Amino acid sequence: AIGGRAYALLRSLTAPVKPADVSFDNIVKTMQDHLAPKPLLIAERFRFHKRNQNEGESIAAYIAELKKLSEHCQFGDGLNDALRDRLVCGILQESIQKRLLTEADLTFKRAVEIAVAMETAVRDAVANSDEESDTGLANLEIYSLQSDLKQAIWLTPQINGKIIRMELDTGSAVSVMSQNEFERNFENAKLKPSPVKLKTYTGEPILPIGVMPVTVEYNDQCSKLDLYIVQTEGPALWGRDWLRKLRLDWKSIKSLQVTVPDGLSTQRKLEKVLDCAAKVFQPGMGTLKHIKGKITLKEDTVPKFHKACPVPYAIRQKVEIELDRLEAEGILFKVDWSPWATPVVPVSKKDGSVRLCGDFKVSVNPELHVEQYPLPRIEDIFATLSGGRHFSKIDLAEAYLQMEMEEDSKRAMDQVLQGCPGTQCYLDDIIVTGENDSIHLENLARVLKRLGDYGLRARCDKCEFFKSNITYCGHQIDANGLHKCPDKLRAIAEAPPPKDVSQLRSFLGFVNYYNRFLPNLATVLYPLNALLPAGKKWMWTKQCAEAFQEAKRLVMSDTVLTHFDPRKPMKLACDASPYGIGVVLSHVMSDGTERPIAFASRSLSTAEKNYAQIDREVLSLVWGVKRFNQYLYGNEFTLVTDHQPLVSIFSPQKRVPLTAAARMQRWALFLGGHRYQIEFKRTNRHANADGLSRLPLDLTSTESVKESLPLDVFTLAQLEGSPVTAEMVQRETRKDPTLSQVYAATRNGWNAEAKSRFAQYYQRRDELTLDGGCIMWGLRVIIPPKLQTRVLEELQVGHLGVVKMKSLARSFVWWPGIDQQIEQLAVHCSGCQHVQKMPKAAPLHPWEWPALPWQRIHVDSAGPFMGTTFLVVVDACTKWPEVFSMTSTTASQTVTVLRELFARTGVPEQLVSDNGPQFVSAEFQVFLKNNGIKHVTSAPYHPATNGLAERFVQSLKNALRAMTNLRKNEKFTLNQKLQNFLFAYRNAAHSTTNRTPAMLFLGRPLCSRLDLLKPNLKRTVQDKQLKQSQGGGKTRELEVGDSVLARDYRGDHKWMPARIKERTGPLSYTVEVAPDILWRRHIDQLRSSNAPLESVPVSAPVSVPSTPAVSATNGSDMALPPEDTVTPCKAPQSPVPTCEEKRYPTRIRKPPNRLVI
Repeated sequence: AIGGRAYALLRSLTAPVKPADVSFDNIVKTMQDHLAPKPLLIAERFRFHKRNQNEGESIAAYIAELKKLSEHCQFGDGLNDALRDRLVCGILQESIQKRLLTEADLTFKRAVEIAVAMETAVRDAVANSDEESDTGLANLEIYSLQSDLKQAIWLTPQINGKIIRMELDTGSAVSVMSQNEFERNFENAKLKPSPVKLKTYTGEPILPIGVMPVTVEYNDQCSKLDLYIVQTEGPALWGRDWLRKLRLDWKSIKSLQVTVPDGLSTQRKLEKVLDCAAKVFQPGMGTLKHIKGKITLKEDTVPKFHKACPVPYAIRQKVEIELDRLEAEGILFKVDWSPWATPVVPVSKKDGSVRLCGDFKVSVNPELHVEQYPLPRIEDIFATLSGGRHFSKIDLAEAYLQMEMEEDSKRAMDQVLQGCPGTQCYLDDIIVTGENDSIHLENLARVLKRLGDYGLRARCDKCEFFKSNITYCGHQIDANGLHKCPDKLRAIAEAPPPKDVSQLRSFLGFVNYYNRFLPNLATVLYPLNALLPAGKKWMWTKQCAEAFQEAKRLVMSDTVLTHFDPRKPMKLACDASPYGIGVVLSHVMSDGTERPIAFASRSLSTAEKNYAQIDREVLSLVWGVKRFNQYLYGNEFTLVTDHQPLVSIFSPQKRVPLTAAARMQRWALFLGGHRYQIEFKRTNRHANADGLSRLPLDLTSTESVKESLPLDVFTLAQLEGSPVTAEMVQRETRKDPTLSQVYAATRNGWNAEAKSRFAQYYQRRDELTLDGGCIMWGLRVIIPPKLQTRVLEELQVGHLGVVKMKSLARSFVWWPGIDQQIEQLAVHCSGCQHVQKMPKAAPLHPWEWPALPWQRIHVDSAGPFMGTTFLVVVDACTKWPEVFSMTSTTASQTVTVLRELFARTGVPEQLVSDNGPQFVSAEFQVFLKNNGIKHVTSAPYHPATNGLAERFVQSLKNALRAMTNLRKNEKFTLNQKLQNFLFAYRNAAHSTTNRTPAMLFLGRPLCSRLDLLKPNLKRTVQDKQLKQSQGGGKTRELEVGDSVLARDYRGDHKWMPARIKERTGPLSYTVEVAPDILWRRHIDQLRSSNAPLESVPVSAPVSVPSTPAVSATNGSDMALPPEDTVTPCKAPQSPVPTCEEKRYPTRIRKPPNRLVI
């Protein structure tokens, strides 16, 4: 169906022909040609070649736009060359353009890689210059650097006691650090509001999230300076504000060399090593050379094709932009088809863009053949690193994404670093040391060179160099040996004392979880157990505090804790209370006991406290995995929870339901990147994590799970502009008696009473979440009853129909019975009902089969067609058709034709027609009534009722069109073509009866030219009988001029001498019996003779009335006079007596001899 405006346009385009008379394909083509005309090739290429990069447009977006413009340019095999040329010519930044022009054999792919990498580097720089103060320093920088050294200048000051690698940037007015690097190095530090606003060289504003006063030590100088924290990613920058306070050794910067010069301090040497390996720390993603990854599937694996997850309308454009960017950077590429398909779920990022994640746990991951490669033990790592005074740690940037797929991926890093002394690698973390600083530098330079040779990139902001101690694999390593990491015990050491009996019970349950490892535990806990009896007044005494601290010390002792060993099974127990979460990472020992490796806990934020209970439980899982990711990533482990629905929701073998909240889907994708199983443990056996969750540490600014609150992007923000807002939904949810209780049950847990009272909500309880005071079912907001009518009105604004209204609603809202209400809304909408399509066609009701031919006939008028209107009559029983060319379609003319037809075929009992004016006229009705014919008409505009005649009209028109299209039929008139069609149609078997209409109507087939192809049995029998009657003799033949004896029927002489004058037929001859007297005789009436003609006597003529005569001068078969004598055309002057020949012998008549008595 199309709208009114579209139909009016269609009528204008097809005029003077009505749209109903135009085929569907022609209608589509007409509309397409008008609305989307085929673009001109030259115009499309003009647009392509004129397209330059716009101000503020990224390289990826520019490339995506070029690809879009090239769609109709028909470049063919030269597409990549055209894209490369346009990219180089149209790029906005001159520095990138010059760099591309220096590349030999530049391909489009290589051009994209260079342009994107350089753009990223430029974007990460923060500039806000003051021209007057910049002039001298800028000159100094240009003067000091050698012309062949264009790498960045790196400095390594100590900031608050930590060595930080910073890039010297004289174009930056202040010194800045990214938020991520700040949180890694100063997680407990607090920021002050920033008094300044920054902007880039191009004028884009950068609002610092805060400023932190720090103590900076560099080259025996110490100063209290401000460090500004920004959200923009990139290296830390040493700006002009620090240059004014701290002096740099510009001579050493000027004499920057590739090799490490002797005599410089270790810090200077480190800077030189890092400068030589600058390409390792370049922004962007590297590509591992010489080694490729390979995915091996299990035998008999059946590909899995999962349908795509629905993308909310609010972010569809962002998803398309991200796909174009990934394709432009060569990370993704399109395929025409694939037997595998993994659902992709978009995750919102802080800057408003999206990150695309694949849920591989439901497709490829279960079918992979995992090659178990032995990871190094912590003891082996320390044995290699022992003797080192300082340590450096290199973190590869998205290491596994830098590997192309083909060969082994597990052992790749070991192959890359093979032969490097003082180096150990655990997954994608590399640690380097040496017996002294000089050897340490050599080892570090060798590792960085090896990484550069293999095309790998590292994240400079995550690397640590020349640290006196580092945290590695969950342990602290320094010159004195291997130590427990304080962070993993902080949850126990700093756990606050319980404030009531409930918290005390949780703590005691946590301690008793490890009672088998703690002798005399009951004695230590006696003061605490004394507070448990019911009715006992709560009084926290000094003895209770000492027992509490001693219990914590025992749990943190070596008797309970164990070292991390990647070869042993691991369990991560997680739990959440209404105000905190706690996690315990443990090893499962050979005897089945669990010994903890590390503990962690924290309080919930204000927003997290409003989460539904199921969300808080999932939050504890995700936070625990992130907290101990260094232990868990790459290893198999088991998640333990006391919330049973999570076992089915987050099972590695299952997909997260599409109705789950966006937050839940993001967390599932994060967990899907790990190799885990999940198991349920009842709360009374889950005391270790439960105790930590009820005695959590205070929340710090860096401990909340990132991206835990971007749900607004997917849900509530989609209601902006709607007559119903999120605030209204929140307010009415609190007022509604049902939803207010559902809200409380979702937040605090469901009970048995709620199961019966709120059945429809209870069955979805594991998928309900809370956000901003609203109840969410997945991405949908549950609407209170008071607002449902207004939401339905909003859904009905576009009058999209039931299916599209339901689809739209499923992206935004839900309440019990919404589908039925949408259906009723559409049914009762008068506007929608007036434009509805025809209902589904009812099953065909066949006509009753007539018992006799011509009992019921179907008539119809066809045309005007080919300048003529036809009256079509078809017999329902035999399918015999009659077609008449009509000079007029009036009722009078129709009656005349039917009267002539009925004179040949008889009068039918019933006549079926449509409602044409000639068939419903009074004159036609009188004609039918006078002949006793029952008239049946079809429903108006429903030609199927008279389907027999309508179908024959279609066959008739198709046949006449086909015959007209053939050149060999040009000599035939329309009537000849019509008769040829009727003859063939009547003589061909009908698909309904499997008999020919002629056989059923006439009782015999019509003889056609095709019958000549069949052998004639009757003629064959006659020929054989003739031969038998002739005794097998040969047929005599006579020649003109032969003397013969002709049979004479005039008198007693039987034979008359004659001569063959002419052969008039196969066996007939004309003979001359006398001059100018000719007879016609059959060969059976002739005998061969040698008697001369003149000796033949000619008798008087005898009248033979029945014998034809032949003119002597005309050999054609003409009607002869009654006499057998043939008279010449030129009569003689004297009368010639005629001779009549009798065809029977003359009887001798004599009187009878009578008996005379």
